[in-house]
Amino acid sequence: MSGIAGGNAFLVLEFVPLRTVNPATQQQLGRQLAELHQVKQDYYGWHHDNYIGSNPQKNTRENNWVKFWQEQRINVQLKLAADNGYTGEIQQLGARLCPLIPEFFSSYDPQASFAVSPGRADSLQKAQGNLPIRSAR
Repeated sequence: MSGIAGGNAFLVLEFVPLRTVNPATQQQLGRQLAELHQVKQDYYGWHHDNYIGSNPQKNTRENNWVKFWQEQRINVQLKLAADNGYTGEIQQLGARLCPLIPEFFSSYDPQASFAVSPGRADSLQKAQGNLPIRSAR
C-alpha cells in the first residue's frame, strides 16, 4: 500500500524477518534465481521501468539483446555518470566501447527470460525461511 498523507508520501511493505546468511539460504537463492531464468519470454525488458538502486532503469521491450543491453543499460549508465559530473576518460572509453558491442556479441544470442536483478540478491538471501523469490509461471 502506498499513498500521500499530510503532504508526505508513504509506502507500507510486508515485514520480512531477517537472519544471518547461511549456505542453505544461499543455495536456495541460487536455485530460485536459476528457475526464474528458465521462464522464457519473447522479448528483452519488462512491462514497466524499475530502479537499479536509486537510479531509474529503462525496460522498454526490445527483440534484440545487444540493442537492449547497449541502449538501456550501458548508454543509460554512461549518461547518468556524465549528468553527475563523471566526464573525461569514462565517457571516452564508453564512446569507444559502444560501437564495438554488436561485433563483440555477434555470436551471442541469449534466450529472453524473466529474471530478477542480481542486485536484489543480498537482501533476498537474508530473508527468514523460504526466500521470497517465486517463478512467474
